[in-house]
Amino acid sequence: MSKIAEVRPLTLLLWLLMVLPACSLLARNVASSNHVLVLAACAAPFSVIFALPALIVGATSRRWFTLTAAAVLIVLVLLPSALTVLRRSPATAGRPQLRVLSLNMRLGQADPNRLVAEVLSHRVDVLAVQELTGSALTRLQAAGLSRLLPHEFVDPRPGAGGVGLFSRFPLGDERSYTGFNNGVLSASLVAPGLPETHVLSSHLGAPWPQSGTRWFTESRLLTDVLKQIPGPLIDAGDFNATTSLRVLRDLISRTGTADAATQAGAATIRTYPANGPLPPLLGIDHVLLRTLKAGTVRTISVPGTDHRALLVTVVAA
Repeated sequence: MSKIAEVRPLTLLLWLLMVLPACSLLARNVASSNHVLVLAACAAPFSVIFALPALIVGATSRRWFTLTAAAVLIVLVLLPSALTVLRRSPATAGRPQLRVLSLNMRLGQADPNRLVAEVLSHRVDVLAVQELTGSALTRLQAAGLSRLLPHEFVDPRPGAGGVGLFSRFPLGDERSYTGFNNGVLSASLVAPGLPETHVLSSHLGAPWPQSGTRWFTESRLLTDVLKQIPGPLIDAGDFNATTSLRVLRDLISRTGTADAATQAGAATIRTYPANGPLPPLLGIDHVLLRTLKAGTVRTISVPGTDHRALLVTVVAA
């Protein structure tokens, strides 16, 4: 009787721990603005930690049912990342490339000199920024951005709402979209060796800590915007969502786009928060591509902001 009493609490604890990754797995497949579901879905890649004790105890004590359940949970949670890692980036050597850099400037506080230095160092062709203020624009111009990327379409605003596009190549068909709390801009360009492409700088509202309703609505609105833009497309920005969220995955699938990091096999790309003692935990900044391919994807640290910049090398499909 005492042996049963010893076993049952441990078994119960193991199964309670497995509830967490199971809930995250379910939340990952629900398109919702509910805070609990959003947080659970974002935590999905990390939730396997809670299934590890069940896996270890199940294996060492021959609790086969517990072992199997834990193993299945871990595989299901990690499968999307594993499939991403198995993808191969297309060879970019000798092919026409467009280098795209995207950065949330955190209320315009990102170091302009460092950002311009990164544009120069990485030979960036298109810079998309979010949270662009009027003073930040002035400081970027003073740092020499206009010499490197002379063509711009910008909408600076106080606070977090401003966005901007800076390009090495002339911009056309410039549009600003309404209905978003923060800015969303698009423009077309033609780069050597690539088809005419529409480029966007997008900044969606956050699902947390404020109500997720606006984020949910703006994700649907951006879906409609992207569906109306024909041909090759690059949407770079702060989507305030990881690919663990069904809402973002729906946006991607319904617009015929692909997430550059996923496409390039960069499953560990994380961009936020970037101003603390720990490495970034969440990949909420994205570059979405349509009829184009991501060659390489990496992040770059820029002082003054809580996001890492996302640098993507784009090639023709």
